[in-house]
Amino acid sequence: MRITVFQTGIRRLLATGTTTRRWASSQQAQKKPEKEVFELDGRQYRTDSLYNVSPAVRRLLDRRILHETSNPLNLLKRRITDYVHQTYRKP
Repeated sequence: MRITVFQTGIRRLLATGTTTRRWASSQQAQKKPEKEVFELDGRQYRTDSLYNVSPAVRRLLDRRILHETSNPLNLLKRRITDYVHQTYRKP
């Protein structure tokens, strides 16, 4: 009788609770340390189980690209801010 890859995976899952070592190691890597402090715009936030900001996003936030005067995101932000102030500001 020939055992398929699927059957091997099912047997491993039933025996160990994981299908592959890669999956198990990725699950361990996804665990985030508790009580980490995250700082954004001078405010500090404690991470918890709902915290889902990846390290790549944190690096982008640390660059503060919204404060660079020639950055396209800053230009867009200024246009939106100017529009809102012109349209909805009380006289």
